[in-house]
Amino acid sequence: MVVFINTKENIGFNSKKINKLNFKIAMMLFLLLLFPSCLNHANREISNLPLEPDYSDSSNWFSDGKKHKKFKADIFYVYPTVVKGGPSNEIADVTDKEHRDNAFVNQMFNYKLYAGYNFFAPYYRQMTFSVYQNDYADDYVRFSAGDVKRAFNCYMENFNHDRPFVLVGHSQGSQMIIELLKTGMTPEQRKRMVAAYCIGWKITQTELNKYSEELQPAQGATDLGKVIVFNSVTDINSICPIMWDNAVGINPITWTTDTTYADSTQYLGIAEYDRNNQTVSIRKTAMGARLMNHFMVCDGIDPAICYQEEMKTEFPLGNLHFVESRLFGGNIKQNMKDRVAAYFEASKME
Repeated sequence: MVVFINTKENIGFNSKKINKLNFKIAMMLFLLLLFPSCLNHANREISNLPLEPDYSDSSNWFSDGKKHKKFKADIFYVYPTVVKGGPSNEIADVTDKEHRDNAFVNQMFNYKLYAGYNFFAPYYRQMTFSVYQNDYADDYVRFSAGDVKRAFNCYMENFNHDRPFVLVGHSQGSQMIIELLKTGMTPEQRKRMVAAYCIGWKITQTELNKYSEELQPAQGATDLGKVIVFNSVTDINSICPIMWDNAVGINPITWTTDTTYADSTQYLGIAEYDRNNQTVSIRKTAMGARLMNHFMVCDGIDPAICYQEEMKTEFPLGNLHFVESRLFGGNIKQNMKDRVAAYFEASKME
């Protein structure tokens, strides 16, 4: 809660009678009074912060336990929030069984969806859902983002071997990729980035202004080194409050940034497991969508497809956050193939 104060009546200091140092102190006290929320969790510390993962240890990376041939391009994947958490569990330990099991399920699905790429996915000390509910994310992001940055550098130094790579994330995973793009990549590393698919997160206008070189939104189907962002709803009033200040969006059916409606003939389908959960396939449906205020507004899909009553404040009926990474699976998979091809074509011209 913000409390507004009449400074003349309530602060009561005379700037002529104090020196510059005292003036600064007085102003700091004034700001703390004006914004008491700063007292609640500014620079919030965690008493039981888990140890940093060691990314030279293979157990801190996803593996299906099999050896595979090497492909021409890589995917560096960061999974979404998979632990609900609570007051005593705000940063998830990578050795925690619930965290590890839930993350593995998500990683395995995406590994199978994007078959044909070398797939690298670290386990990281992610913020639990309770952190977002209590508005602590800005205070804790440094821990989670720090892990992802260290994992990425380990990947580049030891596993990449000069191949082009695609960054893929969903929800918190996308938030971590955006943090990586801001401050965690060198210019040389960035040259090999095909694209960053930051599904289900946001980029604010403030971020665009501050990181104009690092965060360049995609404008088309095959532009390279760009950031791809989209959030999906069936009703524009169903946007998650966390995403209200989003300033970026692209239509993952047409790969355009205008409001032209994309009908079901252009929609390639939703990604889902087959009956025995062994393979991931694409199922065609009659869905269509258009961009509206940087958000994808979809029709031809059940608004309650992923609705959870206990999370209705954050994700109202009609919000498609929990399925959007696979909802456009067919289009994303094809677009990734097209962008990688464009990368190799551009490399021939250099």
